[in-house]
Amino acid sequence: MKKDYLPEGILKAMETLAEATLPYQAAVDALKHNTEFFTALRDPLVSKLGMMDSALTRGLFDDSLAMSVSRLLEPYHELAGTKAAIEALGVSFEGLLKPDVYASASAIGATMAEFAHPIGDYQAIRSALEPLIRATEIMDTTWLKGSSAWLVEKSAISCLDVGYLSGLTSAFSHLCVLEHETSLLTGIPDTLTSATSQIASITAALEKELPIGWKYEDLLSTSKLISDYCGLATRQHELIQKAADPAEVSWRLEVLDAASKFVDRQVGWYLDFTGAIADEEIADSEETASVVEPTALSLIPTHIGYTRRVDKTPTEGLEESVIVTITEKGKRIADNVLTINKLRLDAGEDRIFGLSETVVGGMLNLSTSVCSTEEQLGRIIDVLYFVFYENLKHIKTLIGCGDENKGDQMVRKENVYQCIFDVKTIRSDLRHDLDHGKPNEVKKKQKSVGDCYKEYCGNRPLKPKDFKKLQERVYDKVIELENALIQMMLPEENGLFAESSG
Repeated sequence: MKKDYLPEGILKAMETLAEATLPYQAAVDALKHNTEFFTALRDPLVSKLGMMDSALTRGLFDDSLAMSVSRLLEPYHELAGTKAAIEALGVSFEGLLKPDVYASASAIGATMAEFAHPIGDYQAIRSALEPLIRATEIMDTTWLKGSSAWLVEKSAISCLDVGYLSGLTSAFSHLCVLEHETSLLTGIPDTLTSATSQIASITAALEKELPIGWKYEDLLSTSKLISDYCGLATRQHELIQKAADPAEVSWRLEVLDAASKFVDRQVGWYLDFTGAIADEEIADSEETASVVEPTALSLIPTHIGYTRRVDKTPTEGLEESVIVTITEKGKRIADNVLTINKLRLDAGEDRIFGLSETVVGGMLNLSTSVCSTEEQLGRIIDVLYFVFYENLKHIKTLIGCGDENKGDQMVRKENVYQCIFDVKTIRSDLRHDLDHGKPNEVKKKQKSVGDCYKEYCGNRPLKPKDFKKLQERVYDKVIELENALIQMMLPEENGLFAESSG
């Protein structure tokens, strides 16, 4: 049909549509003539981000969208830089990689998975769940006492040909060069912790463990940990190469060793957790993606700095720090959520906790964030609110043995459930205007908030230490609640857990 016969409105609409599709046509043309791009598409971990990056490079986004896409791609660029540096270092570098370190499933998850109906074997369940129901004050830090998986012969690092990295500008390639330079210094021990090998292995593990159905949020959470680790290791090597005191060099090498163990713990748990929910139906979330902030890893030098003045190693300082305490408790909260759901499903009942992208991403955040500001606290409280308060109806039905009204009475009467309402109270203070309403109502709300803060941290949190104290206390109360729910769902026959409760 000739365009002369088309009504003017329809013609204009078609011209506008054709204009709008031009960038996509250009993108298709670019794909057809770019073999490197096709190579990138064969990598399942980076294909979607690679496509966006190629379109961004070719100017296919308008200015405002280009800025947003650029921020979105920051973790991808670091990952791509890591891959490029690994390839540049060649076969000799691959010998240092240990991706199998991250491939092991958690002992608890593996034990639970062996049983279609876990309650059928009391001894097995006790072995699997005992670590989850013991007193919250007990923190398992045995992983900090073990030998490092990343102690590498310095000769293996010094013989790497880092000249191949001269054309690369990524933070990882810079760290590779710094680690090589440190290995050449006199007075360096025969073995040293290789952060580059560890970061490269994490990348390899991600490609192996998340090849299908991965989400951008999955890459984002681990990518931030990698970025923080890369920054921490880079700074330590820079200071090592400037240090004149052997004791200073030794301390900073031990900082790297302690940090590497923390990273192992975080990444290993992360892969176990995401593996445990691989078969779950994760609902899409309408909420915007959570803010990506520095992980607890970046706080390590600050929190263990005092060990230089006392008779303690950096690993010992990390073991007793709030960094380990809070992140381990955050992991326990997330693991308990999955355990409670599993016990319900094994009993032929519906899950207590619904899993959405926001909830899953939030639970990962519980295990990585240590709050120092009101903004950080708000994001943690949001997660706990979504997980527990928004599922309060299901919790009432569980504890009321199917009777929600009976469960409602128990929730209001028994102290163990109070933390659910405390989370709501704190969130109301952080997210809502408490001064809105009648004077008596405002006064009542302010008193409720004040009483809540007084119970958890003594007063309204203002300083970094106040926010950390509040976060830890809230975690303790939530774990106590989860433990009560877990014990409620387990059979009492054969004195199950009687030994561990003494």
